[in-house]
Amino acid sequence: MIGGERRRHPRVPVAAKRVTVHLRDVDGRELGVEAMALYYYFPSKDALLDNLVGLLTEQVALPSPVPTHWTDAARQISRSYREVAHAHPNAFRLLASRPLGTPRETAAQRAAFDLLIDAGFDDEAAPLAYRALANYALGSALEELTARAPDVTKADPDGAFEFGLDVVLAGLETKLAEAQRRKGPTG
Repeated sequence: MIGGERRRHPRVPVAAKRVTVHLRDVDGRELGVEAMALYYYFPSKDALLDNLVGLLTEQVALPSPVPTHWTDAARQISRSYREVAHAHPNAFRLLASRPLGTPRETAAQRAAFDLLIDAGFDDEAAPLAYRALANYALGSALEELTARAPDVTKADPDGAFEFGLDVVLAGLETKLAEAQRRKGPTG
């Protein structure tokens, strides 16, 4: 209420307005509404936060067309994930604390998982490879965003990210080659 008058705002889906996904935007200023008015558009705070996670996940670019080698595609997805973190540092932290469950989130997760299956990881190794990549991308992005302690190494953040990604991908390639050798030429 402002000056004793109640302001009414048209009911427009928040996602349709494509608001900038930052937690500071959750207060409604960008939408031109009072903070509590956001709940008019969502049934609960959890629904609002889940929508923010969905919008973030939607921004992670999946390579199209898929590169010839799976590591190139995994590298592109990991870099895109990091770019989303830096574009939306406050909201990105939600990815570490909210479950992925909307159709667009599971579709992105499934595309990354299928990439690993297509590369030759079996049904047992593919989830492990996915988790290794996802945990590296999420963990390194969160570490960059929080900067909890001074970086005594003075390492370039881009170089450090690429170095770590190279290590994870090299390790996964080694695991894949070992599994294929064990399986033998007939599969």
